[in-house]
Amino acid sequence: MNLVSVTPVVSTSAYTANDAVGGQMTFGGVPEQGWVNSISIIDKDNQKAPLTLVLYDNDFTEDTDNAAYSVEADDIDNIIGVINITADDYTTIGSIAVATVPNVNIPFNRGTGRYSIDGQMMTTGTPTYTSTTALIVKLGVMSDGEF
Repeated sequence: MNLVSVTPVVSTSAYTANDAVGGQMTFGGVPEQGWVNSISIIDKDNQKAPLTLVLYDNDFTEDTDNAAYSVEADDIDNIIGVINITADDYTTIGSIAVATVPNVNIPFNRGTGRYSIDGQMMTTGTPTYTSTTALIVKLGVMSDGEF
């Protein structure tokens, strides 16, 4: 299994429910085809915000961070899955929160020569992060032969 990580640039202003959190994330180093098996969110500010990660198998039109999230009609066919992280998924460890959602099992087939999955998050909460690097998103990815 590969563990691929992205630190999205987030706003330090309060989010409103259904806002995009960070911009487009590119999770590189994944096989051409396989499975997203798990997700972990490291929240350095311990906000424990409910988040939804929408995953795409191609480029998409990203929404502006801290503005209403929507999916463009041209991007709908590129969605490979959605992962929900609830407030209950987080555990506080010292001053940070960590959420892990195992066994999401989202299949993907990137096509020849493409080794990344793209995504963007939204929140249904109202977090306020104190740092633009407050979140780290990690996907556990397996190739077809590992599943």
